[in-house]
Amino acid sequence: MESFTEILEEELENSFEVKDRKALHRSVLILAEHVVSKEKHGYEYQALRDDIAEVKSDVKVLAETMRQGFESIDKRFVDFNQRFEDMNKRFEDVNQRFNMVISLMSIGFIVTGVLVTVYKFLR
Repeated sequence: MESFTEILEEELENSFEVKDRKALHRSVLILAEHVVSKEKHGYEYQALRDDIAEVKSDVKVLAETMRQGFESIDKRFVDFNQRFEDMNKRFEDVNQRFNMVISLMSIGFIVTGVLVTVYKFLR
């Protein structure tokens, strides 16, 4: 930095007619600080871009992990749904058998009642 300002000051002094050496020195310092600031900002900008790229990759990994998690949860819901459908089918089968047994018992009681009535009537 120091050598840059000295070189720049010497070159400007040789190139132009200098009326005030202190003003030239201040101008060179301001110019050098500006150049250094640009350089510093360039490094910071690149570091910021690198950080953003890293965050993007982290977000992509997180999104992929979430997608896989949602897929596994969807699969579990499908499995549970299939289990409930199987249970519903079993309950429907049991309900159908129960209704058949009740119907047969009702027919049995009706037949027994008719036979008892016929037997008492004939006797």
